[in-house]
Amino acid sequence: MNKTLRKWLKRSGAVMASMMVLVLISQKILAGVSIGRGMLEIRVCQLPLQKAYVVYNDYGIPPDSEIWTWDGSRWGLQPAAFDGSFYDENAPEGNLCFMTRSGSGTNNYAGWGVFLSKPSAHTIDLTDYKFLKLWIKVSADACINLKVQLQQDGPNGKRSNALCVNLYGWTAADTWQEITIPKDDFVNVDFTRIFSPFMITIEGGGLIFYVDNVVWV
Repeated sequence: MNKTLRKWLKRSGAVMASMMVLVLISQKILAGVSIGRGMLEIRVCQLPLQKAYVVYNDYGIPPDSEIWTWDGSRWGLQPAAFDGSFYDENAPEGNLCFMTRSGSGTNNYAGWGVFLSKPSAHTIDLTDYKFLKLWIKVSADACINLKVQLQQDGPNGKRSNALCVNLYGWTAADTWQEITIPKDDFVNVDFTRIFSPFMITIEGGGLIFYVDNVVWV
């Protein structure tokens, strides 16, 4: 065998080996196994599909939950108005959203949340989720007072810190904006025992905000 032929076979063998590795990799993406030889070690695993945990959308809320609301009426202030099926043709998901209007008065407030209370108080493990996503529409003067929280254990359980939506993607007044809050930004809460996966409150009187498509992903 002459030198030219030997060189050609070496090059061809290297190319064929590379092609075999590529083929194996493409096949193992579905199989999720390891392949290796010598110093070459490749592991390609198929990741499990992660479904979103839907807290609120056009189809409603989780069947084992209910919506609780709060406002300043317990302190003698004007009550708030709530509409969990408010029609908005421009809503991000479907054409329904949740409207909240706080009553008048500087010290007033209004909020709502989804609580796992059926058939009795219980919790959910949200450890595997990374972000809370929601859509909001609110005026510029109200956004700095619109805050999201979680609650653990039960009706008297500990609440997380309150996170202001204007720090998580809000950029324009009176238009729908998607808000993405990293799970790690919620502190003082045990994600293995979440009683309320979403609570939102606006501070101030005569303010309106809208919420749509609240999900954990």
